[in-house]
Amino acid sequence: MLGIGSRLRRHRVEILWGLFALANLVALVRLPGGETIPFHFVWVSLALVYGFRMWRPRATVITVAAVTLATGAALLMAINEDGGPGLDEMAEVPLMAAMFVAMVTAPRCPARATISASGSSGMIHRDAGHPLHSGSNGSPVIRDEEGDLSRRAIKRRNVAAMSCSKARIEA
Repeated sequence: MLGIGSRLRRHRVEILWGLFALANLVALVRLPGGETIPFHFVWVSLALVYGFRMWRPRATVITVAAVTLATGAALLMAINEDGGPGLDEMAEVPLMAAMFVAMVTAPRCPARATISASGSSGMIHRDAGHPLHSGSNGSPVIRDEEGDLSRRAIKRRNVAAMSCSKARIEA
């Protein structure tokens, strides 16, 4: 069982971001006419933290929902203040959430890849030729001693590609 100290160290980036976001939410409400900068600081900093940490899908959904509700409520409070922004500023809340969701889901869909078999070994040809040997989802490809792709790596890539294409069809 992990102690509280180790959990705090492991999640210190998220904790510091939460404090930064909270300070910006307070500024959003308290600074009449200066709502735009704190609002965007919250969303841009969330994107930066996610870019470095890439949380699990459930944690990401919870975080985006919480940030959407918090920034929406703070912006609504600012709108009700004298000298606050107009109600049209509320349109930015779902737009920023949608942009964040688009940023999160795009890398989860693997790049288009084709496998060309030459003998018993398979080679991955990616649209963006990366010098490192990596799978279509950016993870390293597992190869055996002869350099053949492992069945597990191929299966994982194919499942990711199928789920991504299925998501595009349903959308």
